Amino acid sequence: MKTLQLFSRGLDTLPAQAAWMIAEISEVKGRMGKFGPHPPRRLRDLQAHAFAEAVLSSARLAGITVRPTRAQEVLYGIAPLKEPEEEQVRGLARALSMIIEQTHELDLGESLGRDLARLVLPEGQSETGPGAAELLCLWEVERARHRVHCLVLLCAFHLDFLCALPYPDGGGRVARLLLVLQALLDGYEVVRYISLDRIILDREAAFRKAWKQSRRGWEDGSHNPWPFLLFLLTCLRDACREFGERTSGGELPRGAKTQLVEEAIARAGDAFQLGEIVHACPDVSYDLVRVVIKRMRAKGELACSGRGPGSRWHKL
Repeated sequence: MKTLQLFSRGLDTLPAQAAWMIAEISEVKGRMGKFGPHPPRRLRDLQAHAFAEAVLSSARLAGITVRPTRAQEVLYGIAPLKEPEEEQVRGLARALSMIIEQTHELDLGESLGRDLARLVLPEGQSETGPGAAELLCLWEVERARHRVHCLVLLCAFHLDFLCALPYPDGGGRVARLLLVLQALLDGYEVVRYISLDRIILDREAAFRKAWKQSRRGWEDGSHNPWPFLLFLLTCLRDACREFGERTSGGELPRGAKTQLVEEAIARAGDAFQLGEIVHACPDVSYDLVRVVIKRMRAKGELACSGRGPGSRWHKL
């Protein structure tokens, strides 16, 4: 809680980069109010896609994967579980669903961290290490004082949580769930529609570098929190930009799932395996991913090397 304690005295100055990003994020927050309680179909589809991306990306950040052909069954509880890893992924899905559906009914007390940990962590780890409830309490106190912008406090809490690690095994998963919950409580609905976990996964090396920089000296309060805080603000800012790009066309057109596959291929490296694209598009069927890739090959945009599960696709 060193960062929250540091900010309890207020901020003399806010880095210009942080101020610009906060202004951009807040502008999108204001525009999102126009959708009201009944979002259009495009937003409902975005939310479903972001939910699946968030669960699978958070699991991958923790070194947990499920087979692409099993993703939908594991996420939505429509089939018996076959492996321990699938149980943890389904627990993540249940925890995120609880946060999204019960945002304003959840009690930010000692039981919340424990309940999330029981859902997402291996048996025997959810009761380990105090600190989550105390951090949440301090965050609420500082949030109510309005001395520091809520986005800065949100990022500061995330840094303190990761440094304190109330749960040694899987603390990152609990931290990211709380990040989504706190963003929603502060009115930043964009996290419903764009997965922060996926954005962080795409920048995992930068995430770890920023965390190590800000972690140094944290125990005695001599640390510099801004490398990590700026990283998280950048992720939130880019989520807002992506939201704007995805919603600029109004209602979701026919062929939207094809577009999701094409965008996943565009984000992939020069060479990739079919399973990577299936994993990146959990709401899209395996067969449709194959159809899109074969269509791009017919257009001369992709070429395949090798045969069977190990074959790789190359951009031309």
